[in-house]
Amino acid sequence: MRTMLYILKKITTGLLFGLCLINARLTYAQQENNTKYLQELVAIDALAYDKKFDKHSKSSYIHYTSTVIDGEGDTHTSTTKFYRGYQCAHLFSSEADFYMDAQHFILVLNKTRTIVIDDNTDPTKNMDLSSQMKELRTEFFKSCVLESYQELDKHKRKMVLKLPDNLHKIMNTRKMTFIYDVHEKKIIKNEIEYATGYKYKKMTIEYHELNLSAAYRFKATALEEVMWKNKLLEKYKGYEVIDNRENK
Repeated sequence: MRTMLYILKKITTGLLFGLCLINARLTYAQQENNTKYLQELVAIDALAYDKKFDKHSKSSYIHYTSTVIDGEGDTHTSTTKFYRGYQCAHLFSSEADFYMDAQHFILVLNKTRTIVIDDNTDPTKNMDLSSQMKELRTEFFKSCVLESYQELDKHKRKMVLKLPDNLHKIMNTRKMTFIYDVHEKKIIKNEIEYATGYKYKKMTIEYHELNLSAAYRFKATALEEVMWKNKLLEKYKGYEVIDNRENK
């Protein structure tokens, strides 16, 4: 189970902006004059996490591309599509595919032809991603120092946030830049500048689409996405299976 959660956090770095790894207490920055700008960004960012799901809800969908420049100056690009529904989630990326429901976590690593299966031991907690992410990200934004705010045009804004010392050390990050649209209420681009000497220099995340009423349907259980009657589906024939379930 620990292996599954580690890999999942790694491949969802773009969607979560790398903020899921923050475990330290965050202190609020004293920026009375800049509060309204930070609240503006927080409100727009929260839209992606605010949706509550029930059995009749349509799925949510986010599509983005992340580009990382490593310490050697090489560029690595990954495209991700992430769908969420009632007690389920699917993620498809350049690195891996992921399926989750109330019973199982399924990770498919196509490059290594490996499938990892784990029990979802705490479905209530794992399904409540919205409130957890909203609270975490809200505290993060309010802890940063607003370095600059610019109106690019009638609707587009550019905000640069500098991380305080405690977050700088935890995240190895110097500053983050957000370009967003106040009219369409969406984040367009996020740039992360890492600390000197870190293995990455910069990450750029471009958001292509956010749809909170997507037509995507979860037609099968997470396990049925990769196997049927304990046999791998034809498209996964030859894959190695790492099965960590208690009851196989």
